[in-house]
Amino acid sequence: MKGRPQYFHEINESGIKLLINENQGDVFNFWKILIGYCNNQNKEVDVIKIQGFIDLFKKSFLKYKYKGYSNQLELFGNLLRKWEDRYI
Repeated sequence: MKGRPQYFHEINESGIKLLINENQGDVFNFWKILIGYCNNQNKEVDVIKIQGFIDLFKKSFLKYKYKGYSNQLELFGNLLRKWEDRYI
């Protein structure tokens, strides 16, 4: 095999939390990270785990308490169902 060696790493929960904290305030990268994480898992990702990642992002993104803001998990669930209908 020619060229530089390539390294691949599995992203676990602590890794995704680190990525979320490093990309504070970048909504596009947050969703890119979250969708990539879910897409590359061998088993179904728990909804509670996804909500935990969303809450972590909200805490880093919003300066004040976020109670009363819309729940993005419902939006993500609808997006996921549409994606599954289209590609699976």
